[in-house]
Amino acid sequence: MRSNKPIIAIAVIAAALTAASTTTLAPAYADSGNGLIIPMYGWDAGWDDVIHAKKENSGTKMTVIINPSSGPGSRDSHWANVVDDLQDAGIRVVGYIATSYAGKSADSIKDDMDKYYDWYGVNGIFLDEVSTGDASYYESLRHYAEKPDGTQDVILNPGAPVPSSYEDAGDVIIVYENSGLPSHVESNGISESKLGVLSHGGNPSKSDYQDATDDVKYVYAAPDWLHVASNVDDQANWAD
Repeated sequence: MRSNKPIIAIAVIAAALTAASTTTLAPAYADSGNGLIIPMYGWDAGWDDVIHAKKENSGTKMTVIINPSSGPGSRDSHWANVVDDLQDAGIRVVGYIATSYAGKSADSIKDDMDKYYDWYGVNGIFLDEVSTGDASYYESLRHYAEKPDGTQDVILNPGAPVPSSYEDAGDVIIVYENSGLPSHVESNGISESKLGVLSHGGNPSKSDYQDATDDVKYVYAAPDWLHVASNVDDQANWAD
């Protein structure tokens, strides 16, 4: 008798392919490993809320930006204690430095970097007022910022998309800083794992937050940078 096993096998494969083609895939919202980069510039900005959010969502990478005095200023024991508490909770901390759109001397910026490392033991540097046409300037600063032990984070904030030449100029690049969350951001060929969004003016809804994670890895929104968002727990959960 002629075997009908090949016919059965073909039928099973065809059914599987048909099922696969008709299955609706879940959207890639809040991929595992998404994170928050949180500007925390106010004296009593709410670091306890950030620590609580981290404890409740340990899988979410959280980085806090401190800005004692439009830069490191003079050593302040209050900020030193805040940094210690955040780091003890598993939160990375970076220090704010404005670069005046590549108009500030590299030596001055490096001096501020040294102060952050010496006074506060931060995990990296947040470079603000980033020009979109000076990749080599920022790449040089990144190399210096990573010198202490090679694990420091360097975050650039042009607040807008940058050319692909910036991919090696920072570990994370903030490609949007404005009110409201964007429905889409341009990567210009840079891996979305290196891109972030900062939104001020209000607390985000879950759907808006998750939509933003389609294009970037880091998303955070708050009414302003002087206070931590009242729903930072939710944002950490949505990103987990």
